[in-house]
Amino acid sequence: MNTRDELDPEFVRSVVSHMNKDHADSCLFMVKAFSDQTSAQRAKLTNLDRNSLYFSVENPATDDAREPSAPVDVRIDFSTPLRNELQIRGALISMASHARQILSAELRKKD
Repeated sequence: MNTRDELDPEFVRSVVSHMNKDHADSCLFMVKAFSDQTSAQRAKLTNLDRNSLYFSVENPATDDAREPSAPVDVRIDFSTPLRNELQIRGALISMASHARQILSAELRKKD
């Protein structure tokens, strides 16, 4: 990771902890909406920088496996590099809302 992309480590720890503790559903929705991991069961935010969010994703076990598959690392890029912590907070809120809209629309299509 380029040092220009790095954020204050305490800010990163705070955001990661907050998202995983209070917004685990939003993490999962973002992974399902913005990556190819549409069957994900759990998504844990592991890191972020000015360009991307990084998740560890658990998928369900396959029919021939007794255990869930190994976690998959997923990176979701912001639409543009973000300059500061305020922009990152805003982007997280916006992405979570957009992910919910996408997944809700997909559910309505199936009905």
